[in-house]
Amino acid sequence: MPLLASDMTGTALFPTVKSNFFSYNNGYNQNAVLENGKGYWAKFEGLQNATITGTFINSNEIPVTQNWNLIGPFAFEVPVNNITTFPDSIISSQFFGYNSKYHSTDTLKSGKGYWVKANSNGVLQLKSK
Repeated sequence: MPLLASDMTGTALFPTVKSNFFSYNNGYNQNAVLENGKGYWAKFEGLQNATITGTFINSNEIPVTQNWNLIGPFAFEVPVNNITTFPDSIISSQFFGYNSKYHSTDTLKSGKGYWVKANSNGVLQLKSK
């Protein structure tokens, strides 16, 4: 979720969704309300365009837990080489997106979800271009 909308319910933001929304935290969790900074799995019938109105998030930090995390950047693109962590050096994988198959990426794009593995709990600090 790139913006803070007045209604963060997944079905209000994406009325054409064909499934529940799932986040990931050591397993998949069903979510009715979506949170900024997280990535979600959901099923749609083909390519969809969604217009989301809301306010920009005044944050550049995304909490992560040890192991795999499904994250989403805020309303700006972030080159992965601009991402720092607290504590230092907790990222233990590349960043992976999904488009019919998994692919590594060098830039996190607003509105997209990405997988990243951390070797401990911490915070990703995102810096745009």
